[in-house]
Amino acid sequence: MYRWKIGLICGVMLIAFAFSAAAAVTKDDETALKEAFQRMSAGEDAAAASVVLGYLANPGISDNDWLQFFEKRFQPSWFTPALARFWEVALGQGNLAQDRVAFLSACCAASAAGLALRANSANTAGVVLTAMLWLERMRPSLGVQAREMVLRTLENTLAGAQPAAAIRPGMAPSTLRNVFQLHLWLGGYAADSAGSRQTLSRVLGVPEPYRRFWETHGIFLFDAFGLSPAHVDLLSGLLTAIPSRLHRIVAVVCSDSTGIDPRAPALDTAGQLVFVPAIPLTQMTHPREFGRPEGGAPVAPEFAVVAAQQIFRAIQAEQFARRPELVFKRDLVLAHAREARARYLRRTIPPKLYQEQPDELLPAVAYLWFLDTPEAFRMAFDVFRLEVGEPMDSLLLMADVLSNGEGNTYFFHMTPQGQISSNSVPIGRIVIRPMRAPRADTYQMGTSRFPAQMAFVNTITVKGTTYRFSLNDQGAVVGWTRLR
Repeated sequence: MYRWKIGLICGVMLIAFAFSAAAAVTKDDETALKEAFQRMSAGEDAAAASVVLGYLANPGISDNDWLQFFEKRFQPSWFTPALARFWEVALGQGNLAQDRVAFLSACCAASAAGLALRANSANTAGVVLTAMLWLERMRPSLGVQAREMVLRTLENTLAGAQPAAAIRPGMAPSTLRNVFQLHLWLGGYAADSAGSRQTLSRVLGVPEPYRRFWETHGIFLFDAFGLSPAHVDLLSGLLTAIPSRLHRIVAVVCSDSTGIDPRAPALDTAGQLVFVPAIPLTQMTHPREFGRPEGGAPVAPEFAVVAAQQIFRAIQAEQFARRPELVFKRDLVLAHAREARARYLRRTIPPKLYQEQPDELLPAVAYLWFLDTPEAFRMAFDVFRLEVGEPMDSLLLMADVLSNGEGNTYFFHMTPQGQISSNSVPIGRIVIRPMRAPRADTYQMGTSRFPAQMAFVNTITVKGTTYRFSLNDQGAVVGWTRLR
């Protein structure tokens, strides 16, 4: 009903505009637009919609004219689900440029959100939600410049109100969640450049040290001032050392200080959230993690290693989604290791946990990998020479996950102070064909459940020495050669 009435009346409106295109928006135009938007906010109104569509088609009304109207004449209460439905119809009009309609509709939403946030009233919460959901929907359709203009529209209507500046220690999780959600919705509008991130920092009033964290990494830090500056510096160092192309992290959340439950965060985002605990920096990793009873093994603050482990969980999820064959490789390691403690690199964890929760295998390896990769390799190599190959299998799989499917992976080393360094290391692969499933009752060869062939990392360089491993038809390491 909405569509055919709009099409009929809009045709008449376009004929009128063809004869007399306004050079600018007049007072009468503003009155007509305000009445039309107000009527559409209450429900579907084809006549009001045709008025707005007619103005959208008028070449004499510039984008700037529309922005002025949205910022100075538009009422935030008008941006309702009913008005969002009108913008959906406008996007489908063949006589209008869709990219322009998407841009103007986003500016309309940004203006409504800014005015509603400035009012800071419980009555405007629904407006903010509707407007932000529309902004999130329009974001993929907008170019970099258009997204920056949307942010500036929000800034103009906020008029100095800074939502993020209201964050205080001890705030209720529900209040914090609302502010954090605002960050996440708008973060996509500012992820393209440092300049855009600075604009969003200014618009929201992001305080230090979160401003510097966001502008440096394009990732928000939500902790409600619960972490010390030293904690924040360690997190920043981790995100600098770990290539961002491996994951889609949009925020790091401290669950201890925000009260936000990682199991049910109730934060809407297409990206990834990483949750870290507020472990005191005086709590160190155990020196015997690397299996050296005489001591001398690397140690670091437990917080830094656990945070790296949490970041790796996001990497694992993203890499498994991009390269499903990694899941099969992980399951092969578990099928071979079963519940034998000696067949796992990190033996402080009960093997039954790995079997019941397969996604815990590689994060356990990551704990040692980020602490000191060469030392983790030494540990796996020592047990491999005792004819226990699964720790090396998991280590080579870890290298594969961190390679992003490319010809290099990343090694890491942490100092006792938690400072982390990384370096790119070349790796090589071998294709195993045909593959043989370890358990015929679980895997089916040549089907979507188990590939007939896979490429495994079998060559890696550690401290200047290149190792090449031979693999059997189940992808398990069975021999090695030192190349140089």
